[in-house]
Amino acid sequence: MKVPITIDGQMVQIDKGAPIIDAAKKAGVVIPTLCYHEALKPYGSCRLCMVEILLNKQRRLVTACNFPVEVGMEVFTDTAKVRHILIVIFSGSLCLRMDFLKSSRSDMVLICFNLLHLWF
Repeated sequence: MKVPITIDGQMVQIDKGAPIIDAAKKAGVVIPTLCYHEALKPYGSCRLCMVEILLNKQRRLVTACNFPVEVGMEVFTDTAKVRHILIVIFSGSLCLRMDFLKSSRSDMVLICFNLLHLWF
């Protein structure tokens, strides 16, 4: 059964239960991913595909690769909440990979804190 949803103001008809990312592709909206691949079961571990949805008058952040579409859903790919969470995800990933600096843990925490402070 096809259901109507809106992605960034564009109406799309898609099978009920399909992941948001499929509806976005159909609408021509690009959602970044790292862990998603069509041949694999969606896992949502990288969190790069975070989008904000409005459903039943409630807004929340979800992963587009494995969250199913529902009737009347509105999807937003570029909101302040989405940008904020992506900055947190990117900066967290960067900070977790800073072991190449051969710094003490306290130095790494300080560097990460400074990066987060600059981005917010």
